[in-house]
Amino acid sequence: MRSWASASRRRSAACGSASGGPAAPSSGTTMLGATASWARRGSSRPPSHGKAARQGRPSGAHGLWSRVASSVRSRPASSTSSAGRTKRMPRTPLQVPVISSSPSALASRRSSAKATAAADPGSSAVAIAARVPRGGPDVSPRPPHAPPGIGSVGSLGPLLPDPGPRNARWARRAKGIAVETVAFGLVTLAFPFLLGAAAAVDLVRWALRRRPWVGVRLVAMAWWFLFGELRGVAGLALAGLASGGRDTRRRRFRVYRLRQQWAGGHLDGVARLFGLRFEVEGLGDVAPGPVLILMRHASIIDNTLPDALVGRTHGLGLRFVIKRELQVLPTIDIGGRWVPTNFVRRGSGDTAGELLDLRRLAIDLDPHEGVLIYPEGTRHTPAKLLAAQEAIARSRPDIAPLAAGLHHVLPPRLGGAIALLEEARGTDVVFCGHVGLDGFEHIADIWSGALVGRTVRVRFWRHPAASVPAERDELVRWLYAQWQVLDDWVGEHREA
Repeated sequence: MRSWASASRRRSAACGSASGGPAAPSSGTTMLGATASWARRGSSRPPSHGKAARQGRPSGAHGLWSRVASSVRSRPASSTSSAGRTKRMPRTPLQVPVISSSPSALASRRSSAKATAAADPGSSAVAIAARVPRGGPDVSPRPPHAPPGIGSVGSLGPLLPDPGPRNARWARRAKGIAVETVAFGLVTLAFPFLLGAAAAVDLVRWALRRRPWVGVRLVAMAWWFLFGELRGVAGLALAGLASGGRDTRRRRFRVYRLRQQWAGGHLDGVARLFGLRFEVEGLGDVAPGPVLILMRHASIIDNTLPDALVGRTHGLGLRFVIKRELQVLPTIDIGGRWVPTNFVRRGSGDTAGELLDLRRLAIDLDPHEGVLIYPEGTRHTPAKLLAAQEAIARSRPDIAPLAAGLHHVLPPRLGGAIALLEEARGTDVVFCGHVGLDGFEHIADIWSGALVGRTVRVRFWRHPAASVPAERDELVRWLYAQWQVLDDWVGEHREA
């Protein structure tokens, strides 16, 4: 009888603890110490205590101590004790010098988003490969400035399915994976011979014309690229198995993180092999999301910049607008269908349908997401610029003077850019320009050796949603005005 009464009392104490009542002093002291230390450190989320805590909700007695930790974190002494500390970023293969832009605005945005560390305007470098904390996008609160309804757990942006037959789709993917697997095996087996042959060619080129050694770099880059592709496919397979084939929020952010690793790995390889230096200005202004990013397109390498820079630094999952031809890569073909991605069919003749799909990218944007588009639609060359200006002079004489003022970037194609600006109304807009990767449209362009030792400069400009005009004609002129700023910046730094 006594044992039954003791067990009953223990169950009653446990129920009282689960309902927010008093808990046992011993366990409470231990839990309070953990949460208080977390609050003093200024972490963005409490320590994980079981499955429920990892999902962002209190579990039993843990809910009590999470509330206690909230009160501890709100005390002035807590914030004072953490003042002056600098959160060290993990060292990564690629370090990017960052020139801070408008520190007061950056600090204001980050404080409103409850960032975990204050921006340091005096810092000279930041690691661009900072990873998203485990479960971070899944449990972080919605920033106060985000539009109503955005980021709710139940709302996911629509996926854009492949309109082709299922059998053809799977046959294409199986073929792509098989080709990459065989190519990786052959390159791995023949790597010593390929490297020796490339070194011999490089030696002759250096002796005759003092050209940099590019052959050995390209052989190593081919192996690294194929390895990254197969690693990406394996990661997608694991993500698919973990989700049971279902489209969930967790799977989407796993795919985002995989793509950031995939793109960042490719860029890290190019940077190391060719000795690239990156100088990035305004990177801190890109966060928080949601944002609409309009980026300049100049080479086959700058495709990796959005995920490698923005994605890895801020944990933003980007919804891309890319050409359908890139489906030849299984990582893009499969992963692009598991997150909102618009594969543009150039020359399809169905402009209305293409724009409708494009607008769907801006639906239900999460605070940890953004939409990225290359408004030029293709890589810049002087010949393409002249042809675009002549076409605009014939079809849109009202904006021909605006297009004529551009000298280093192509005029933005208004259809896609304006559609996204209208659909994402209420979202901040970020423009991105870069120099240093111009002229590398094909692998043959890299063979010249001009890529070796280059300095790549990247610049971001963020514009609040309130500054974006609502009327279409004004919006077109506003877009051209910002694109002119980007063009002037490219010209200035290209000459430098």
